[in-house]
Amino acid sequence: MEELKAFEEGLYGDLPVFEYTQIVDLDFWVDRLVSLPLYRPQYLNETCKLCQEYCLDSEFKKKMIIKAKSICNVLIHRLFLIGVIDIDEIISLLDKQSFILSHYFRKYIDCFNEIILKMEKPSNYDDTLFSDMINMDQMIEYGFCPSTMEYCLKYDDYSTFCEIFVNPIISKKSLAKWSPFEWAKQPDSLDYLSFSGYFGSIKCFKHMITSGFEITILVFESVVCSGSMDLYHICESRLSNQENLIYRASQFFREGFLRFFFEDMNINKTMDNISKFFLLILLFR
Repeated sequence: MEELKAFEEGLYGDLPVFEYTQIVDLDFWVDRLVSLPLYRPQYLNETCKLCQEYCLDSEFKKKMIIKAKSICNVLIHRLFLIGVIDIDEIISLLDKQSFILSHYFRKYIDCFNEIILKMEKPSNYDDTLFSDMINMDQMIEYGFCPSTMEYCLKYDDYSTFCEIFVNPIISKKSLAKWSPFEWAKQPDSLDYLSFSGYFGSIKCFKHMITSGFEITILVFESVVCSGSMDLYHICESRLSNQENLIYRASQFFREGFLRFFFEDMNINKTMDNISKFFLLILLFR
């Protein structure tokens, strides 16, 4: 799939470069590395390679697994597939709150059906997502099933998107539905245009703009999250205030956007703002 290849090659942003040294606090390093797939979902494979290297440190590995269990199940699954974590370590992690995590390993856990009955289902549990094993495997691999609008908007699969988009139930107010197996950070209530902007999917985004979808502040924030300057320039003529986008740029490690907002846009350059700006760059480098 060309759209998946492009996505995984990281064409939608620069990968933050970290240097793991004794100077860096271990907990801080683990937190940043495990969080990276949430904010840069296209770099999941690169993150796994870094974790594989640093998991040679047993203390790092222990802390990384605990952190990943709480915020990034897919990272545990990928590390299992490349042999960094074994099935016994996986089983030792499981508890009553591990309903979704357990499904990543259903093929490898003996008596899985008995074990899963003892676990608590998530509050937004949808039985249809867990009853079709083929669809579940696709969600585990890609975050979404390839036949869905959400998959198209994540990977900018324009041809499939056009087939789905003609469906009369697709409206400008339609909200994207997050998959329980999607690893990206999941903002609430993203309409399809914001969802497309969030993943930097420029072809699908342009199509919806020409179809009359409205560029709102939520769309702007989503575009900044993606790091796509091309999408930003499509939208910028409709934006009156850039200051509310600074936090998103810093949260998603978008140093290029931070510098752009501060240096090139009409941001109030008070000493307080200058201090905040450089602090954000230091924190999110």
